Amino acid sequence: MRISARRWLSGLLLVVTFAGPTVVKAGSLWKAGARGAARGLAGKVHVYRRPLGPRHHFTYETRLERYSNRPRTDKIRGLPPHSFWKRPEPGRKGSAEHVRRKLDVPHQVRQREEVIVKPGTLYHERPIKGGRGHSREVILEHRVPADALKLRERLRQ
Repeated sequence: MRISARRWLSGLLLVVTFAGPTVVKAGSLWKAGARGAARGLAGKVHVYRRPLGPRHHFTYETRLERYSNRPRTDKIRGLPPHSFWKRPEPGRKGSAEHVRRKLDVPHQVRQREEVIVKPGTLYHERPIKGGRGHSREVILEHRVPADALKLRERLRQ
């Protein structure tokens, strides 16, 4: 069976692109090229793919809030592990656009959700990348059951 030149070249390119960083010696021009090609294929790393950081546990009952674009679905199904929350701040919450910009959320937000976590609940905490002020996000280690979730006021559009 004869392979066309175009298929042979594209196969060679794939081999060099994906196997290049493991086969090529350190410090060479080929390694840099292969790394750049692999980075171009992988695309931009999203904010949510950052490392979670150290794990902590709550020592007392703590109220957390999050802003969702699908509150009914969250209330019916609950939330999966590693859901993003923040500690509530006093005062008015602002409009949906204000909250979206402050928390650097890529989608629109519709409603505030609230949960009270029990002592011993495991979580990660880190600054919100791209968020304003001293905003920090709390990432809960385990899933949040639907009955623990409380829907609060809808946000002004």
